[in-house]
Amino acid sequence: MIAPNRKLRPIAARPLALLALLGAASLANANHVDFLQTGPFSQIGTGNGEVTGLPTSEVLGGVRGYNVQNGGAPNSASMSFAAGGPVIMTAAGGSDIFTLRYGSFTSAGNLGANFVDTPSTPVVPDWDQITIRFSAITGSGQLGLTVVSGATTMPFAGQTVSAGNGLVYNFLHSELPGINFNSIDGLNLTVTSTGSDSFSLASITRTMSVPEPSSALVAGLFGLVGLVRRRR
Repeated sequence: MIAPNRKLRPIAARPLALLALLGAASLANANHVDFLQTGPFSQIGTGNGEVTGLPTSEVLGGVRGYNVQNGGAPNSASMSFAAGGPVIMTAAGGSDIFTLRYGSFTSAGNLGANFVDTPSTPVVPDWDQITIRFSAITGSGQLGLTVVSGATTMPFAGQTVSAGNGLVYNFLHSELPGINFNSIDGLNLTVTSTGSDSFSLASITRTMSVPEPSSALVAGLFGLVGLVRRRR
């Protein structure tokens, strides 16, 4: 039999405070490669450029490189981004390639970024995959992702992106055993289209394929609060 609730009531009385603390810890462990919130740009037709001076709290390395390879009629493919996102890639029937680049693929140089652990929780793995999130897809294309660690550059297997396949695409670290994900120096993302397609890219982040420990703790806290309330 459980004793009277004198010791449990303080927990039940302050669940929101505990959740707030957990939320603050989660926010401190920013999982961005690029949150795609700042740094507008526009490229019509074949060409490339960089957006520099971006907040490193939103873009790893503070530099975002971009490139359009227009395979169809001149200036028929474009990529643009307004503050708040998303990045809009528009193809027009040629073999068009849209690219976003980070770290060693840009003037930012090697990132040395940890894609496994955050500094505040160096013992517990935080991430085991890279997640590409779209807000809208019309038509279909091929999504490619290449990472660099030291002298090693390796591509993940490409994925077909389409509305039917969903808006979220994950690249598991385990697919590239030859890469040290504790120190990633560069990342190159491509979307290739051969039709009249459009892709709205919302974010590139480091994520975990199973719930993070903090998520499990929140779920456990809710369960405890529910148990206490039922016994009151």
